[in-house]
Amino acid sequence: MGITATQGIFSGLKSDGGTYFIQTDAAINPGNSGGPVVNADGQLVGIADWKIVSVSGAAAQGLGFAVAATSARPFVERGTTAAGPSIGDPSVVAVQVMATYYGYLQARDFYSAWSMLSEDSRLAQPYTDWVNGYSQTYTTRFVATSTTRLSATSARVFGNVIATENFPNNPRGYVTQSVYSGYYDVAYLGARWIVHGGTLTLASRGFVPQ
Repeated sequence: MGITATQGIFSGLKSDGGTYFIQTDAAINPGNSGGPVVNADGQLVGIADWKIVSVSGAAAQGLGFAVAATSARPFVERGTTAAGPSIGDPSVVAVQVMATYYGYLQARDFYSAWSMLSEDSRLAQPYTDWVNGYSQTYTTRFVATSTTRLSATSARVFGNVIATENFPNNPRGYVTQSVYSGYYDVAYLGARWIVHGGTLTLASRGFVPQ
């Protein structure tokens, strides 16, 4: 039938052996595996993979799964399935994880960044609400200043977030540059590194040429 598209509801993320899958009721038929799953903005959020056709012997519909972009992308780029580097010294790896996280934000690959958050963080702030928080952000980067090892599998990364933001009161030709200071907690959980959350406070703000 050539190239076709189907529409469905995103039901959430499921984890299996450290790999994350998107559950959707969009139709996944034989031959669709490997095809893209995109959101309303055309961003790739997953790779169609498999579906459940029966439950306890009864036919089932609308149970399709796609490998989440956060699991697929590291495999394509580095040949690994973890969202970050493998387990190692958490005080070192945590800085790399934060670089990956903010790399996604800077590239406006919001889904991959959101997928790196802990399950509690994602449940507390659904994806659409979380993305809206970046609607006025032009650029963002994280500069680590120090780390503290919390356990054999976790660390706290202190640093500054430097962002340029498009606020309504910006003078013409200028953007607001905001510097936030604080920390993030990073942990190795479920066979992957995740960003548990943290605390950031506004340290300075001013106008810079656009």
